Amino acid sequence: MYAVPGFLTSKATTTIDDWLDHIDYIVNLVGIDYVGIGSDFYGFSVPDNLAVKIGEFMDALGFRPEDKASFLTKVEGFDQYKKFPNLIKGLISRGYSNQEIKKIAGENFLRVFKKIVG
Repeated sequence: MYAVPGFLTSKATTTIDDWLDHIDYIVNLVGIDYVGIGSDFYGFSVPDNLAVKIGEFMDALGFRPEDKASFLTKVEGFDQYKKFPNLIKGLISRGYSNQEIKKIAGENFLRVFKKIVG
């Protein structure tokens, strides 16, 4: 599950609830065994002056302002690495079981990685 704000909502501000809504949608679409967190945390640890330069490259790739793919745009409630527990708390509050959360948080990736790499 990617955390680019413009991919999660068209609202001016993107929150962790928007990301959780997206996770719910994909889980319902394809099943719990095919969902994993891929936040990419782009921009979260990038200085703003570098984020502007990367933004120019993103523009050249075809990202539009409404995509909100800027390294300067953050997901409220998930704007730093240390806020990862907010995602887990959100999954708990939405009724995901411990096993489902483990799958989303990494077990699904490990299963696929082991199958591909061996």
